[in-house]
Amino acid sequence: MNKNYPPAQLEVLALGSSMSLNNLNTKTILKNIQTEEYLNCASWGQNMEEDYKLLKIVNELYLPKKLIISSTYQDFAASDKTFNYSLIENYLQNKPNIDLYYYLKNFSLSYLVKEARNATELRASKDDYEYLGYDKHGGINFTSNHFNITQKRWEGDSIASNLDSLQYKYLDSISAFCASKNIEFYFIQNPFREGYREKISKEQVKLVDEHTQKIENILNKNNQTFVDASVIKWPDSLFVDYCHLNNEGAKLLTEYFFENLPSKEDSESALSFEKNP
Repeated sequence: MNKNYPPAQLEVLALGSSMSLNNLNTKTILKNIQTEEYLNCASWGQNMEEDYKLLKIVNELYLPKKLIISSTYQDFAASDKTFNYSLIENYLQNKPNIDLYYYLKNFSLSYLVKEARNATELRASKDDYEYLGYDKHGGINFTSNHFNITQKRWEGDSIASNLDSLQYKYLDSISAFCASKNIEFYFIQNPFREGYREKISKEQVKLVDEHTQKIENILNKNNQTFVDASVIKWPDSLFVDYCHLNNEGAKLLTEYFFENLPSKEDSESALSFEKNP
């Protein structure tokens, strides 16, 4: 991103895991909001706790008017990593002295050389899940042809009942934070590919449905918008694995989101996204 971007205030901020990073189509969002003031701050494996803590930092910097989180069942698992949020905040706020101290303290030339080489390769690997070809707004959309994916990733993770209950409380905190800051909050429940959904057991389907209902209940408390894209079938041809969409799939999911927003007639507080005719 160039030094003049992001702008001082954002119309739309996206947070979340790779469900937001890869499954939201930047061009479709820009077409519908009719402004360049959009930033995708999602990252791989990010859960609701991490979304909440990052939201508080990003809100101070960019004052977003609207927040979109595109999510799936596994985004409510406990964190398996540790973030230094003070370092993230200092970096985003351009506090060079603090950042310099951190890098000098943890300096490793061999690591930097190795990672620079890896990053260069991954920025060119358009057919790889670890592709780092960010667009100007922070999103990454995948090609649909010749994508390198393992059979295990295509078959997908199992649906288990061991989600972290705290993650629902963090989603509730995101909802309450947005309400207190007058940020319009939108949550998208991502679909699984049709072939995966058809093979999971009835018990697993029930777990996903219960999860979906919990999310909807949380957003309803503050009259915020929940769009469940899993209620229709999404053919395997739109996916690069069991839950990550290719570019065409991301475009269709993002269009589905805008098409299923409540109208102003449906709710006085429905978000004021302007739909193109």
